[in-house]
Amino acid sequence: LKASKELSSALCGLTREGHFDGVCTVVYRLLKLVHPKNMFLGEKDWQQLLILKNLIEEKELNINIISIPTQRDSNGIPYSSRNNLLSENERKLLKLFSNELFNAKKVFQKDKKINLKKITKKLESKNISIEYLEHLNPYNLKKVQEEDNISILAGAINCGKTRLIDHVFL
Repeated sequence: LKASKELSSALCGLTREGHFDGVCTVVYRLLKLVHPKNMFLGEKDWQQLLILKNLIEEKELNINIISIPTQRDSNGIPYSSRNNLLSENERKLLKLFSNELFNAKKVFQKDKKINLKKITKKLESKNISIEYLEHLNPYNLKKVQEEDNISILAGAINCGKTRLIDHVFL
């Protein structure tokens, strides 16, 4: 199955060509076998949630999508099985990344502005390898417009060999 080109060509889709096609194929086959009434999806991978929601609408499956907000540990780091692959130093980098997203949210709430270059420069100065950092409309993953009343600041970083994602809604 092909994932929505519009939704899969941004964020993680930029460097993971075909990834979401595979996700859609596997999930669709599972849904056709199981026929669930509800499907619970974590908001941590917001792009994947949107793509699967689109798949269910496109295939006219009678399934309710229930999104679960990103769960975080006491340091503000989003829970992920990939966190187990991190060294202590890499966990600190992830914490810095997540904290910077929340700091950007505070600034945005006050000034209604995001300076992606400044945030990127700050993260890179702490030796954080950024794959992407984008400020987008959370429903279509296109560049945010002034009239959008909600947006998402989403990013992916590499900590050693581990790729990690996080986002905040603005």
